[in-house]
Amino acid sequence: MIEGIEYSKRLATLCALALCGTAAMAWLGEEMAASSALRLGACNDTVRAISRQIATRSNCGYSDLVALRSEVKRSESLLGSEDTLETLVRTFGNAWAVKSEAKDDRDGLVVQCSTFRMLTPTLEDWQKVVELVGALERLPGVGIDSFRMNTSGDVEHREVETMEVIVETRFRSRIRSSINP
Repeated sequence: MIEGIEYSKRLATLCALALCGTAAMAWLGEEMAASSALRLGACNDTVRAISRQIATRSNCGYSDLVALRSEVKRSESLLGSEDTLETLVRTFGNAWAVKSEAKDDRDGLVVQCSTFRMLTPTLEDWQKVVELVGALERLPGVGIDSFRMNTSGDVEHREVETMEVIVETRFRSRIRSSINP
């Protein structure tokens, strides 16, 4: 009988300790929740205060921001796609050799210069070149950077040896910026 009482005292003590531990954990959880709520409220107050400061210092009204957004959309509509260079190569055709320069990729906006060269163009090629340049100017994201000709001969008789069209393509890469998605 003495052993049963000692066993019961030990079990009772363990139960009491477990109950105290559970109560302490519940109290600690409530304190942490209250502390988090106070910090969150303080953060919200800080955000509201900073937003008010920004609004009072900003020279841009809603109409200015709308105009800026529409200008960005218009600019993005002028960009080509990632396959613009392939389209250019097909447009120029086999008579032209292409040399692509390095791409300049800044935050998802890619600018690439390419040189298209024709050796010894004939008189019939000139009309095709004029039509080609007109077609290039209508492609989105394509701009004619320069047009060069190398000639040889004397003052009375000159021949065009090479003709180059330097084209600049602009497009947004598929990997979009995390700053301006």
